[in-house]
Amino acid sequence: MSVIVTRENLDIVYSFLKKIDFSHKRILGIGTGSVFDLAKFVAKNTQSDLHLIPTALSVNSFATHRSSFFTKAAKRSEDTTIPSEVLFDVNIIKTAGILNISGLIELASTATAQRDWQRAIEVGRDINHPDIENRVEK
Repeated sequence: MSVIVTRENLDIVYSFLKKIDFSHKRILGIGTGSVFDLAKFVAKNTQSDLHLIPTALSVNSFATHRSSFFTKAAKRSEDTTIPSEVLFDVNIIKTAGILNISGLIELASTATAQRDWQRAIEVGRDINHPDIENRVEK
């Protein structure tokens, strides 16, 4: 069984999970970004081992436990899981070109993100988003 998940039908993932036998308990995600977010979500909800093969280093989703989902006009971020294994194939990744530079910039920004959010709250420039405020160490 296979399913194509888009922003408009993300809710079908829940019914899809109920129909699949996950007795082998392994999820393989090949791609980047939204592919990994969905794979992490499925792995968490089926308590499966997650194996990822990035095709570009355009985002850091292979290295985090968070997944972001867009549904029509809204974005939601959820706790998911980190992969059991990430396999990097240099021959695949080097074909991604400029996308890899975007990923390096994103990875670098995560190094200061917590402090940036905390400082924004301190000076009254936060966006008053509870998801961000709850993650800032006080």
